[in-house]
Formats: sequence, structure tokens, C-alpha cells
Amino acid sequence: MTTTRLLCALLPCALLVPACFQDSLDKGFGETAGDGDGDPGDGDGDPGDGDGDPGDGDGDPGDGDGDPGDGDGDPGPSCTPEETDCSGECVVLGEDPEHCGACGHDCLGGTCDAGTCAPVELASGKGRLFMALVDQTHVYYGGDGVAVGRIGKDGSDDVVLAPAGPMLTDKEWCYESAFTGDAVVWGNDWVQPGVRGCTVPDCAGGVQTFMPGMNMFTMTYDATNSRLYWNQGADLVSAAWPGGNSTVFLAGQNPRDLATDGDYVYWVARLAVEDYHVRKRAVGGGNMVELALNRPEAIGFAVGGSKLFWGESVGIVQAPLPNGIGGADPQVFANVTGIRKIVADSSHLYWTSQQDGVGTVGRCPLAGCDGPPEILAQVEDPWGITFDPAAIYFVTETGSIYKVAK
Repeated sequence: MTTTRLLCALLPCALLVPACFQDSLDKGFGETAGDGDGDPGDGDGDPGDGDGDPGDGDGDPGDGDGDPGDGDGDPGPSCTPEETDCSGECVVLGEDPEHCGACGHDCLGGTCDAGTCAPVELASGKGRLFMALVDQTHVYYGGDGVAVGRIGKDGSDDVVLAPAGPMLTDKEWCYESAFTGDAVVWGNDWVQPGVRGCTVPDCAGGVQTFMPGMNMFTMTYDATNSRLYWNQGADLVSAAWPGGNSTVFLAGQNPRDLATDGDYVYWVARLAVEDYHVRKRAVGGGNMVELALNRPEAIGFAVGGSKLFWGESVGIVQAPLPNGIGGADPQVFANVTGIRKIVADSSHLYWTSQQDGVGTVGRCPLAGCDGPPEILAQVEDPWGITFDPAAIYFVTETGSIYKVAK
């Protein structure tokens, strides 16, 4: 004991404390657990020493630390039969707006009823709306001589970008529209001819005519090749965006609907009353290809996956790509009539329709409807429709703007 105290006084105690205490304990009290000599609890591999062995309270199976024996954290929740464990939270999938129908399916402000998210009305009283376009933060809207505006996807920041004046020529008529990444553009078939629009997000510089022209029936934007397509009378024309001059893509097509997938341009050509043809041509030019012949009507138009979709009196129909159906009848995709607009993302087809006095927004997987179509919303007179990765956005002729979680 005297020798140890002397060494502790002469040398740094940090170096000698273990030895000092160990020597004192051994000589004063005999052998002690934790000294590395084979006793339990000393970290040398024996049980209870916290080194990973069973029973040592370190979170391993069988250590009695309160875990359920899996070593991965706290015990899971004790959910009732009606509830589901969603990352440690017991929820009722049929009514939880943050886990609606499935864990993590957020209704984005809407309610959850029977596992389905209800639509959220972002705004109302906007007049007769047709245009619905989105960027990362806003929905852009316009219509039949009403104000062009934008509203945040959460319903805030509702701003008029182009007010509706008293005269016909003081109003904007957004019957057909497209989003180019830096601008919203629109046109119509009777007032203010040509491609009109303004830059986003604030319409800086006001509304302008980007491309003068004739009355318009259809328009689409090819984001892959930065090119805008629309009709100029009976001709299908295009222009590089921004700043390009319009050129004739194919004359004499009388197009009524347009779509593109970056490789081809697809359109519905109206050749006569109740005689519509579905056609395509490579974006770089070449021969025009007939995909469907002599259809009595073709309303709404979209390309999704390896199919083309459009509306007829029998419902939404489909034609396979790349060759179409020629003179055969197309396969019915969904028994939905009264189609207004059709859009497609990588997994689903979405549409607005007015059928038997009931307006609906619906969807089906691109692979096909497994039973009746899924109804996302029932509202009066839905028209323009678009989407982002999380939600569908649509407008109505009664002046409302909605979103509904995908």
C-alpha cells in the first residue's frame, strides 16, 4: 500500500489509477469481478458483462433489456385487429388521412373515407375553367374568357396573372394549353388566334403572342426535344422552344388532338364528319403511319406505355404501339363515356368525363382496368386535368380548382 501511494504521487495518476485501485482492492478485499481474470461481468466474454453475450442488457436477444428479443429497438405497438402497424403507429387504414388505404399514403390535406382520399378544393368562383397546368409549386388555370391565374398546390398564394378585361380582345381564351417549363401557353379556335401565353411564375412582361397564326384546336409540348406542336388551320406545325419559328410538320391533317412521347408525334386527324384517323410520325420526319382508320369519333387523346388511348361512344379505347389496329375496331379499355380530357403517367391513365349528368375524375392502371374504374372524384363539369408525382389536379366549368392524392 505504501509503495502504491508513493508511485501515484510521483507519476501521472491517469497512468496508474487502474493499477492503484486494483492493487488496493485485491489486497484489501480479495479477488473482484471485472478484473479481467475470468470472473463474470469483467468484459472478458463471460455472461452479463455487456460485451454482446446473452443476458448482459446490451440489446441482444435474451438480454432482458425490454426489447422483444430482436435487438432492433423498442417493442412494436399492440394494435387492435382493426388497426395496422405503420412504422410503430397503430392506424386505421380506412380513415387515417396520412395512411389512407396503405401505410404512408398521404391525402395531402384531404379526408380519408374507406381507404380512399377525398379531393381538396383549392379555389372556387374562377369562372368557366378549361386549363390546368402545374410546375413544382403552383397550379396554373384559365378558361373561357376568364382571368388567368396561379395558385399554390396547398391552396395558398392565389394570384391573378392576366385579368379579364371588358372586351373580347381584353380576355384570354384558354381552350388548349401546354406547359413548356418556362411558360404557360394557350390558344383557342375563335378569338386571339395563335399561341399566346406568359412566362412563369409571375407572367413577367404580361401576356404575349409567341406565335401568330390561325384558330387553334389542339396543342402539345415535347419536353424531350423542347418543341411545341399545334395546328395552324388544317396543317400540323411545330416550333423549337423558346424562340423558334413555326414550320409545317405535316400539311392537310386537320388535327383535333395531339400527343408525343419524345420519339413520335401522334394525332387525331378529322377527315370528315364521323371519320377520324389516328396517325403518327417520327419527330425527325419520315413517313406518316396510320394507326387506326375510320373511327366515328375520337375525343381526348394520350399515349401511355405501349398504348394509345382515346374516347369513343363505347368508352375509352386503346390501340397497341407501334403498329396500331389499322381498320379493326379498338379494344375497350374502360366503360366510361362523355370523355373531356385524358392524361397518362408512367403507371395510370386518368380522365375527366361528364356522363349521365355526373362529372367524374377516374383512373385505371395502364395494363387495364381490373373491374370498374377507380373514381377519384365526383364533381360538376370537370374538364382540364394534369398531374405531378404526388397528386392529380383538375378544374371545372363551374370555376373550381381541385387536387386529389394519387
